[in-house]
Amino acid sequence: MTMETSPNFPQPDQSSTVLAVNLIDIDCISLSRILSGSRWVVKKVDNCRQALTCSGEAPVSVVLCEARMPDGSWDTLMDGLRDRPAPPALIVASRMADERLWGEVLNLGGYDVLATPFDRTEVLRALFLAWSTRERTSLGKRMVNHPSVAGGGAFAVAGLGSSAG
Repeated sequence: MTMETSPNFPQPDQSSTVLAVNLIDIDCISLSRILSGSRWVVKKVDNCRQALTCSGEAPVSVVLCEARMPDGSWDTLMDGLRDRPAPPALIVASRMADERLWGEVLNLGGYDVLATPFDRTEVLRALFLAWSTRERTSLGKRMVNHPSVAGGGAFAVAGLGSSAG
């Protein structure tokens, strides 16, 4: 996995989508400005249902959502994303970002909480780290499910595969 380093922060080695869910207009504009000129593509949707539909139709690396949405909350969305073959990382945006919300998001499988209005450095840090963690997790799952690894393959020859008995 190679990455180019921008003057400010590393970014994905190819175009990656951030799904912005129910962000108020000023936050969505700010996010778009922060990510302009990068390999991040911002797609905006208005609610959980649209986010689940959109993430099922095309690859999404990171979902950035408000804590509360018209048809649910961040944890409703998290539950719907878990079943995806390569679920996107979920980051919650909130004007009331506090330790309680942050702890709840992390404990239930979310990646991070970002305070709004957005800070450029924090947005870039959170998105890149969420993306890279998701990529490593997806790579690990693909490796474990690869026939040469699942059946022992080269690892068995080297004495590293699973042994029966």
